[in-house]
Amino acid sequence: MRIKLNGRDAEIKDGSTVAALLRGMKTDPKSSLVELNMKVLRPAGWKETALQDGDAVEVFSFVTGG
Repeated sequence: MRIKLNGRDAEIKDGSTVAALLRGMKTDPKSSLVELNMKVLRPAGWKETALQDGDAVEVFSFVTGG
């Protein structure tokens, strides 16, 4: 299925969850924020939130340093 991931077209497996998407991106979930169709998702729901064809997903990773 096709989604928009950070503004770009992406192909993912049918039935993928937000958690699976982050694993595939090799993104640290502890320092990430996920927006699905313009709504921020709580990390507790990432495993249960299945993505649908045409969804728009934005993944933000926080970086610290000094």
